[in-house]
Amino acid sequence: MPTFPLLADGAKTQFPLTESITFRTLAVTVPSGERYSYAESATGTRYWTIGGPSLSDADTSTLKAFFIARRGSWEAFDLVDPRTGATFTNCRFDQDSFDYQQLGPDENRIEIRIKQVP
Repeated sequence: MPTFPLLADGAKTQFPLTESITFRTLAVTVPSGERYSYAESATGTRYWTIGGPSLSDADTSTLKAFFIARRGSWEAFDLVDPRTGATFTNCRFDQDSFDYQQLGPDENRIEIRIKQVP
């Protein structure tokens, strides 16, 4: 399985980095008025927002090529957590468009949202 690429300097991402875990609960109310709730997954869905406020053109091209090769959110990949070094499998882009802002020569801002599919 492909692995999310490193930046040219060997870093996994620039900071700030955002990570969150979301749990989905299914709720059913029966005709008697009682309500039953069920967890959709025991582990929840983990999300990261990564990229950076000042990425080079080379790093931007690397991330864009990886995004295009995965066809947006279609193909899964492994992600090495930038803080812990743990590898998370079955990750996907949580978006189907690659947007970035060019701030100046060789300076780009990118925010990419990634999710781990349970």
